[in-house]
Amino acid sequence: DWLKENGFTKDNGKIDMVSVYGNILRVSLTCGQANKLLNTKYMLYENNKNGKQHLRVKDGIYNIPDTVHQHIDFMSPTIRFPLERHTLKVQTMSESKLAMVRSHTRDSLVKAKKTDDNNQFKKDDDDEDADTDSDDIPNIPQKIYELYGMDSDTMEAILGTEDEIESMDGSEARQAVASFIEQYYSNNDIALFWEDLDVYPESTMCRVPESQPEGYGSEAELDTQYMTSTGKGIYTYVYYIDSDDIFVSLAEAILDTDIPPLVVSISYGADEYELGQDWVERCNEEFGKLALIGTTVLASSGDSGIRGNDDDCLYGDASSVFEGEEVNGNPGKGKRNTGNNNRHLLDNHGQQSNVGKVGGSGKRQSSKGKTSTTSTAGYTFVASFPASAPYVTAVGGTEGGTVQSDVSDTTGETAWLYSGGGFSIYFDAPEWQTTAISDYFDNVDDDSLPDESRYVSTGRAYPD
Repeated sequence: DWLKENGFTKDNGKIDMVSVYGNILRVSLTCGQANKLLNTKYMLYENNKNGKQHLRVKDGIYNIPDTVHQHIDFMSPTIRFPLERHTLKVQTMSESKLAMVRSHTRDSLVKAKKTDDNNQFKKDDDDEDADTDSDDIPNIPQKIYELYGMDSDTMEAILGTEDEIESMDGSEARQAVASFIEQYYSNNDIALFWEDLDVYPESTMCRVPESQPEGYGSEAELDTQYMTSTGKGIYTYVYYIDSDDIFVSLAEAILDTDIPPLVVSISYGADEYELGQDWVERCNEEFGKLALIGTTVLASSGDSGIRGNDDDCLYGDASSVFEGEEVNGNPGKGKRNTGNNNRHLLDNHGQQSNVGKVGGSGKRQSSKGKTSTTSTAGYTFVASFPASAPYVTAVGGTEGGTVQSDVSDTTGETAWLYSGGGFSIYFDAPEWQTTAISDYFDNVDDDSLPDESRYVSTGRAYPD
């Protein structure tokens, strides 16, 4: 009724459903009409890293009637800014490195197993191979296959015989990559990657939507090339989402697919606190819907440790993550606009943060950690979303590892220094995770833990 009163109806083509499987309404209107409808002012914000401009409401404030607010989870574009892609940098290989990669063999990858008394990998000072290029082979598909024992027998057990592989396009075993923010892949690039690095069988690629253009986005190229290397020959969807309700639209696009993928990989994310509790909870519900149809969502845990995409834990932009003004009995979801019985929502991105403060009178407190002896108010670790969502599997990064000639219970890998991890401020730890969290804290020296005011150990922990 609210939209109809303001001239937006299905009959005049100004309202449409994003998908028959969802309940997202898309309203077509001008910036001026949006300003009037929401009693706000839209402005262009420029990303100081790449110069991209985004239309968002001024000071993170917009107004909707209370009677409408209780029925919606989010409205966009209003306060949230685009995701960050989780690739630190892209470098061109030297000619010598490229030649080494192209001439690889299994023997060049295999190293003798050397461990210390604790069965940890080590190198001898007199190891002739310690400083050779063979120890610095990039994570090409062949190295991954050998590192994790993905030999021909294993792959045949997964993919079947050559005759069965030929008919895989009709199989219901399918996989997917999610792309955003103008990241597109090139048909020629992925074909060249498969050819140069011996990736066979090749996967059939399907762009969703079909109008998705080609491009040379480093994130999209990396995602598609390695998804089809570890899942060789498997029919692969590439979902491109060009909307601000990114993860909700992604879920609806998958639900709208005749043969949905069994796995979808997301290598993008944003600082959890900047997205808002209502929005991340709604996205998590969408991921849960995908789980119900048998689709597993894998999400990158991030490439910035616990400092957030904007170094927030260093500068304190996330200084208020638990305590907030109460609205209809719900702490921390916004502030009441008492002037006109409407609601205005405050964005934390570059503006003041109104969701609460760590320590003090926060609604949730850390149950484990080193007690503070100095003031740390204003500094907290920043979780990455969607990695922090309980209905996804968050995947962290590793480094090192040695391909061995014999089977071992460890590859010698260690956690990557920049890999993201931590605890959610919005989601409690699910029951299936509490034992692992307890065991972690029971077996770690309290003095080695960060100050307890910087994180909430009762939250959903990640990576998985």
